Amino acid sequence: MGMIRNKRKIIIIAGESSGDMHGAGLVRAVKEIDPDIRFLGIGGPKMEAAGVELFWDVTRQAAIGIFEVAFALPRLISLALETIRRIRAIRPNLVIMIDYPDFNLGVAKRLDIRSIPIIYYVSPQVWAWRRYRINTIARRIAKILVFFDFEREMYERFGIDAEFVGHPLVDELSHVEPDPDFRKNAGIPGEGRLIGLLPGSRDKEFKRLWPLERDAAKIIRAKYPDANFCLGLAPGLNKKMVEAAKREAPDYITFVEGKTHQLMQAADCMIIASGTATVEAAFFGTPMVMVYKVNTLTWLTLILLIKIKTYAMCNIIAGKRIIPERVQWEATPKIVAGDIIDMIENNRLPKIRQELAVVRRKLGEPGAAGRAAEIVTRFLDDREAGRLRLPDSWVGKTSRK
Repeated sequence: MGMIRNKRKIIIIAGESSGDMHGAGLVRAVKEIDPDIRFLGIGGPKMEAAGVELFWDVTRQAAIGIFEVAFALPRLISLALETIRRIRAIRPNLVIMIDYPDFNLGVAKRLDIRSIPIIYYVSPQVWAWRRYRINTIARRIAKILVFFDFEREMYERFGIDAEFVGHPLVDELSHVEPDPDFRKNAGIPGEGRLIGLLPGSRDKEFKRLWPLERDAAKIIRAKYPDANFCLGLAPGLNKKMVEAAKREAPDYITFVEGKTHQLMQAADCMIIASGTATVEAAFFGTPMVMVYKVNTLTWLTLILLIKIKTYAMCNIIAGKRIIPERVQWEATPKIVAGDIIDMIENNRLPKIRQELAVVRRKLGEPGAAGRAAEIVTRFLDDREAGRLRLPDSWVGKTSRK
């Protein structure tokens, strides 16, 4: 008669909506391999729907920027202390932490990974700023699963066990079919060039970038009178703000909602807010100009902390500047419109599409969550079988390459 194994328990922690989405995908993939694993933790509605028993849903109140984090600090500390208490009481087989480094690494510092190992899923952007966090990751994290291969290479230089699983976006985007009637369905007149506008998914971001993109469109339209523009609205934007934008928009700017990926496929080129959308556009091979603006105080703080010279994620993945990126004081209608006009006038669009195809390949093949799930379950099996040995000091000192 075989030995009956106690039900495995995994605590999984995500503090933002993107982490909730990635966490849900991972939980579903793990349960396909081992349906009996019990998941508990912190996340949002998607993780709960995937079968996680939530302690709290914090995704709706996640802090965004540097100063938002500072104001939320007392609440985060209280939540972290209670999370540590629960982890120690439950004594799970494994803790999975998803991004959210201000919170997660604080919790990790207070856990003994020899008895409660931690796998990190979705790397903190230590290659961009706060590189000192690598030391915490080296000492406290058993394994880190990354979306980009350049992250794996970086961690391995510091002696950290990292595995590249690919980007989960590939699964979603691979199933997006082009809409041959996109222009007609969106009400876009004529056959001239179509330039997409994406001013961001958050209200503050939209308020900063909509006037910039609107005025850049006016300059481009003066150069190309048959050009049309289509603005992709993110779900959840303030309705009054959106209606005000529609009222002040010229008639050659059309608004669509829920069709961002089809817009990316249909557009000749785009003006896009910094963030995941630049990776999505790269996947579809759509040339773009990336724009980024924050309040002046935040920017002055960021330039002291950020250690990279390029900001667009597709440029970082490529290891070179493929698309123009206009940040803060360079993000003006005249400069951004000039970038678009330069792409068109100098026939740069085909070359950019070729280089974005390389970025797409670097995102990996579909099945990122499944690969991550296999690593997680194998880790549990190895630990239970005694094949996984955690040294007393784990990694120890790290170099500062």
